[in-house]
Amino acid sequence: EEGSDICAWYGITCKEGSTVESILLGSNHLVGSVPKEIYGLSNLKTLSLYSNPIEFSFEGIGEATNLETLSLDSTKLRSLSGIGAGLSLVDVDIRFNQLSGPISPELQSLTNLETFTASVNAFTGPIPDFSALRKLTTIRLSDNRLTGTLPSFSRQAGLTALDLSNNDLSGPIPTSFLAAVPPTQTLFLDLSENVLTGTVSGNLTRFSDVTIYLRDNHFNGIDAALCTQSKWNEGDVGSFSCDGILCPAGTYSVIGRASSSGATCEACSLNSYYGGSTCGSSSATSLARPGVLSLLIFGVTFFMALAL
Repeated sequence: EEGSDICAWYGITCKEGSTVESILLGSNHLVGSVPKEIYGLSNLKTLSLYSNPIEFSFEGIGEATNLETLSLDSTKLRSLSGIGAGLSLVDVDIRFNQLSGPISPELQSLTNLETFTASVNAFTGPIPDFSALRKLTTIRLSDNRLTGTLPSFSRQAGLTALDLSNNDLSGPIPTSFLAAVPPTQTLFLDLSENVLTGTVSGNLTRFSDVTIYLRDNHFNGIDAALCTQSKWNEGDVGSFSCDGILCPAGTYSVIGRASSSGATCEACSLNSYYGGSTCGSSSATSLARPGVLSLLIFGVTFFMALAL
């Protein structure tokens, strides 16, 4: 309505002086294209449009010099072209979209980025060089089609959560993996359902409190030093030793390891690698994408979004 106060509109929050600071319109049945003029809101800090079938472009995002949080999960986002101009971005969520091809190198420009969530898309190629993004604390790239070796992430001293599960990453865990992260940091790591090989590195023993998922890879051993990390996996390593990290070859468990929740490592002569979650086949290769796990995560996240 002409003359109405924009700060009184649904989903709009303003700061003193009646300038728009946040737009919170997630899961509101919005359709059509988001006008680029939205970036002209000079004090806009948060733009949350998740779970709307909208068309979205990053053209003009450089004008939004205070924009920090961008939630575009479960929209119709198809391209990251132009995102590199969003230099103030801190938290970007683009999961559950139609993004494909290599992850845009424009992300290297987002040096203030702390959280990047891009799970459940169709990204291909290697994980890009994130070395310039030293403020990153959370990286979620699960359920894509990423290939190549596992990066070391050796320059992200503040990293606390890394989820690269259900991709096609190969090779060993690098010896410099998470080299800059302090030993006192509590970590969440999910590298499950890839094609990682070798022995799970003993370099990780410097961390005392880690939740780590490694099931359904091609590991052939665990460094014995890891098996004494009693706090790992919420105490399961203290209770089950190496089995609390991965079940050994010749066995399997529904979660790939033993757990106080009741999971145990059962005999299975067909499994030649550590951490099998089925007997005779790996869910990393036998399930068609997006897979049972991906669909489950999608459903839970979607309905949680609706509840917000």
